[in-house]
Amino acid sequence: MDKKLHGVIIEWDGEAVPSRWYSWLEGLTGFSVRSRDTHSPLAAFTPRSVVPDWALREHLKELETPEEEDSPESVFAKRANDFGGIAQEGAIIVASYSLARLLFFILNRGIPVTTRKTKELKYVKPANVYLMELKIHDTVSILPADKAALNRVENTLGKRGRKAPPANWAVTCYENMKTYTQEASAIVRCPICGGQHIRTRVGSVDAYRDPGGDVLSAWLRTRFANGHWEYAGIGVLEAPALAEVTDSTERAYVDQLAVSPLMEQIKHLSREDQFAMLDGALIARTRWIEERREEARANALAAFMLRGGSIMDIEVSEGDPDLFDAAGPLGETFIAQQVIDSLKLHLQAQAN
Repeated sequence: MDKKLHGVIIEWDGEAVPSRWYSWLEGLTGFSVRSRDTHSPLAAFTPRSVVPDWALREHLKELETPEEEDSPESVFAKRANDFGGIAQEGAIIVASYSLARLLFFILNRGIPVTTRKTKELKYVKPANVYLMELKIHDTVSILPADKAALNRVENTLGKRGRKAPPANWAVTCYENMKTYTQEASAIVRCPICGGQHIRTRVGSVDAYRDPGGDVLSAWLRTRFANGHWEYAGIGVLEAPALAEVTDSTERAYVDQLAVSPLMEQIKHLSREDQFAMLDGALIARTRWIEERREEARANALAAFMLRGGSIMDIEVSEGDPDLFDAAGPLGETFIAQQVIDSLKLHLQAQAN
């Protein structure tokens, strides 16, 4: 059975952390930053390796870059953009949901501190604090995408010697749902988010303008110029007159689209959103594992029901392509509302 943990992510952004915060943290969680022999709140879930504070600080120094003064962008957002992830100044993970909420509100309000000279009471708070939920999986099975990522690392970062001459690569990231052109000797990750769920080929990627006409035909022409799904954004180039889907997994899904519920459900959307729904549905059905798709679909179905939807109007289980296929990549509540809107428009059309 999977287990969930809760916690807060803290970004002090250069603010001096009051010592009172650490004493409160120790009192609430039993965790002391001053001790290397402390029982972790995670101990009931799984053993962990303890990284000494000094080692972690030295590692973070290598990742951090100077911040521009008066930058409107938070440190949190900047590091996410720069590195595809966050090397945070503080993360507290606990087993109790209520404890995580208390820690969040303590930090959100600020730590009360009395100044020595004026005896004035002030509250010192982080620049940002985030409440989060983690799910710990009992078992994690290795997937073909994981094996491919391991092979990429071993074949590039794991080898010594002179690098190959740089070349242009088209890198498709199935997490960002976009394709980028990157010049490099070899590709080991998405150049934007650092993701490993990628597909690469030597060469560059073109961005095409919408050729108009039938939405499915236009989508195929602008996404499958190289035989498999790629999308570099909206461009000015004329899309190929014909596009052949040569990837067998994608081909099997595309063949079902023309007479699918999905094409009926996206009729009311803008042209751009229609393309986005087709992108999201294809990627989820061809690149996501079944477990993740089922979870996203279940959450979207729950949101659909909460909005007054009827179970009689939809397919609960995954089958023919439909809007619920896109729930994972595009957002579960968003997709639920799109299905509600689609059903309303369908009823209005029948009434007329």
